[in-house]
Amino acid sequence: MNVGSLSFTSNDGDNEVDVLNLKAAPIDNAHVYDDPLDEYILKYEIKNEQEVIMAVLAKKQERARDCYKALLTLFCIKKGFRELYPVLDQEIIDDFHKNGKIPKQFEIYQKYHPETTNKNNAGVKAKNRLDKLLADIETYLERKK
Repeated sequence: MNVGSLSFTSNDGDNEVDVLNLKAAPIDNAHVYDDPLDEYILKYEIKNEQEVIMAVLAKKQERARDCYKALLTLFCIKKGFRELYPVLDQEIIDDFHKNGKIPKQFEIYQKYHPETTNKNNAGVKAKNRLDKLLADIETYLERKK
């Protein structure tokens, strides 16, 4: 059960705690589940998505894998997909949490492909790679169902 401040509703005007309706209030957008099955399903889906990401990345060429992973990390940070952080680029995530800074797509691409000096070209190539990776993940998820 999530640990949080307790909230209560009163049956009468005396502000007595109605123990039967006592629920933990969420902390920092944490989820509170009325049904334990909901929590299990969510945890299962997150684990499944993490496994899919690792499987799709494993199919990429080894020399390109880190670039794909970094681009996906940037995408997940922007979208707030914290559940996927364990399988993403920890250096980027740590820098984001420490400094609040995330690199640009073209910077990530140039890091792994230093021969690409033009920012516009690097940005376009980074976007294409990310779009391809997201499509591969979606295809893998569809096949797995």
